[in-house]
Amino acid sequence: MNTRWGSDTHPWLGGIRSYLEPAPLAALFLGISSGFAFAMIGATLSTRLAQHGITKSSVTPFALTFLAYNFKFL
Repeated sequence: MNTRWGSDTHPWLGGIRSYLEPAPLAALFLGISSGFAFAMIGATLSTRLAQHGITKSSVTPFALTFLAYNFKFL
């Protein structure tokens, strides 16, 4: 058994080992960083709308119109 990860005392650590390799960690960090952009855009948009007195419900029809472009692969 691999004593570096303590597989003798904690068998579940052996199952996690494959996720701690460079490729899965890189995919994790790229996935997390790609989600940050959407969160920042959403927070900024909500703040600016609130500053100008525009409700989100008045913007929803326009957002639904552009939603079709998100499904252009279909």
